[in-house]
Amino acid sequence: MRRIACCVLVSALAAAAPARGDAAPPTTAPDDDGDDLDDTVASGDTPLTDLTLEELMQLDVVEVSELRPVPRRLATADVTVLTRADIEMLGARTLADLLRAVPGVDVSLDNDGTVRPSVRGLDQGADILLMVDGLRVNDAVSGAAYYDLPAAFIERVEVLRGPASAIYGSNAILGVISVTTRVTDHALIGGRIGSFASGEAFVVTSAKHAGWKLRTGLDIAQTRGPDFTLARDQLTSSQPDVSEAPGRIAGRDERLLASFFAERGSFQLGGFALEDERGPYVGTLGALTREGDRKSRFLGLSAVFDQAITPSVRVLARAAATTWRFDDERVVKPPGWRSTGLVTDLDGDGLPEVFPDGLIERERLANRELTADARVTWTTCRGDVTAGVLASYTAVTGATFETNATGNPTLYRPDFADYAGRTFPRVDRLVLAPYAQWEDELTSWAYATAGARLDVVSDGGGATSIDTRVSVSPRAAIVLTPDPRTEIRLLYGRAFRAPTLRELHDPAGRELGNPDLRSETSQTGELRVTRHLDALELHAAAFVGELDDRIDVPLTTSLDGQNPYLNHAGTRIAGAELEARGRWDRYALLGDVSYTHATDLEHDVTLERIAPWSADLAGEARLGDYATLGAVGHLRGPREPPQLTFFQRERLRGTRQPTTLMLDLVARTRNLPGRWWATAALYNVLGTDYREVPRDAFFLLDDPGGSNALPAQPRMVMLEVGRSF
Repeated sequence: MRRIACCVLVSALAAAAPARGDAAPPTTAPDDDGDDLDDTVASGDTPLTDLTLEELMQLDVVEVSELRPVPRRLATADVTVLTRADIEMLGARTLADLLRAVPGVDVSLDNDGTVRPSVRGLDQGADILLMVDGLRVNDAVSGAAYYDLPAAFIERVEVLRGPASAIYGSNAILGVISVTTRVTDHALIGGRIGSFASGEAFVVTSAKHAGWKLRTGLDIAQTRGPDFTLARDQLTSSQPDVSEAPGRIAGRDERLLASFFAERGSFQLGGFALEDERGPYVGTLGALTREGDRKSRFLGLSAVFDQAITPSVRVLARAAATTWRFDDERVVKPPGWRSTGLVTDLDGDGLPEVFPDGLIERERLANRELTADARVTWTTCRGDVTAGVLASYTAVTGATFETNATGNPTLYRPDFADYAGRTFPRVDRLVLAPYAQWEDELTSWAYATAGARLDVVSDGGGATSIDTRVSVSPRAAIVLTPDPRTEIRLLYGRAFRAPTLRELHDPAGRELGNPDLRSETSQTGELRVTRHLDALELHAAAFVGELDDRIDVPLTTSLDGQNPYLNHAGTRIAGAELEARGRWDRYALLGDVSYTHATDLEHDVTLERIAPWSADLAGEARLGDYATLGAVGHLRGPREPPQLTFFQRERLRGTRQPTTLMLDLVARTRNLPGRWWATAALYNVLGTDYREVPRDAFFLLDDPGGSNALPAQPRMVMLEVGRSF
């Protein structure tokens, strides 16, 4: 009976929820009052056929870890769900703020303010898949994504930790972050003002017209940013007459984002556009400069047709077009800089080359992707088998890179020119992926599932006419429920990531493309225990895993300054996570503690670039009928410098980024007359969080984490006011 009920639930939810991309986020956010209903359904006391569609949509369901929506208690992966209530309690401004509150996930900023998420000690951006309403956001050139999405746009975030290629294919090697945009019964208009001339305005709307369900959003934000003081830079000792340190670095940032989603029956249309401009900042070679500008533009559109042909067969067709445009102009070295290194005299006049205008780099990436895929899925409830095949075609065009220097070491040119023909070729990627999954209720207290996906990835164009990589991604899970309040999960998964366009075909620069690269692979085994204590949920997890064939450039630098991407031995990880979540009538709690030990298998050394341990705690209390007061704390352990070249390691010996504590205070109103609301927040009260410096720039600061460290987020006051109509 329970098996049949699960099948009915799946059918109802699949009919109600759109199929966006590889897995379908819900069209409606879970209701905070739906816990009792979820308990009743999970216990099997109420047949699902007796529930209305609205009651079905109140169920706490998970999509990111499954081929189809399932109740969260039957999820066969390690998934954390943040609802709109959690977002408001955390006082989050962006998606990056939300990710800090997820166990096993950390967020740091590199020296230009770019967000760098990590999952269980590893932070290779291309290995984390980000989706917004089912649209893949990772670009094909570098595999990176944009994590500064405004929290005002977000209804729900599902974070899957661990391999997920059995569901999503490439990129889902460390985890998947699935964002569902804001759902509301009314139009919302709000704005924020804060320290450093910061301001933000947003509009979120929902409507129904001619059978279509529509929702849109618009967000405009800007800040001049706090002024950071940099005491010394790389030129302070070698060229003090040129160095501009000590000096101040401004963190100017301007953002415009618009999104829409529409559905009618089996059709869904969606997309969002983004423009973000920031600067100036410290150049990647470590000299303080007062000029620089980085502008990112993204446009993504998708159309989906999802139709059940028969009760057992479902067809999904999707077309998506995305474009990333990235304009970066950096004064890497200030005016008057003299070239240094193994070779300084390139024109034979006996003197080092001098750059009177400074060393300036202009990088223009104009990556465009067009993807079309079709999926046919066959499901039988009696046989508990789901099988299907996915066919996908993606066309990717490339990018160019310009600089006022050519050669290596660089030689000054007053005019800008293409840098050694650094133009990425057009690449066509064809994916054929059959998949199958079996699931069954072994006993009244044991549920099992196992499946696999075979990805055949063929790349045409570039350095080779065609290059095919085959990856098998199995997954298996056993969910034990010895009593109604306890869940025990045994999880295993394997995933892969095909090389990016930059890794395959980068024709010049410090990193060279390598068309012979193998796909990265990872595998993880995990034990997860969940205990329900009325309104409180407790989770404990222990995991071991390994990342193989890691794609990166060598740690040592060749004499010509160029290094090809290579497959490396990889990284082994092991760790544990504890999580507590509770929501009562007047109180709410969200907390976690995580520990991860990562070992570089190639050099047999411990990786400590990401904090090995962390803790997060957020809570709020309702004061009367109109006000809520809360606090959010993030604690991160010390971080050692990453593994670099011999000379870089010697320079950084003994330095480390210290243990940091970031504390936020959040006060907000609710149920005000006229549908008004207000929120006041004080961020980073203690001012102790430090900016993470990436591996290729860590050695640029003389004292990382010390007197020369750049704050990741200064003390900041923010006031938000809005109204629903």
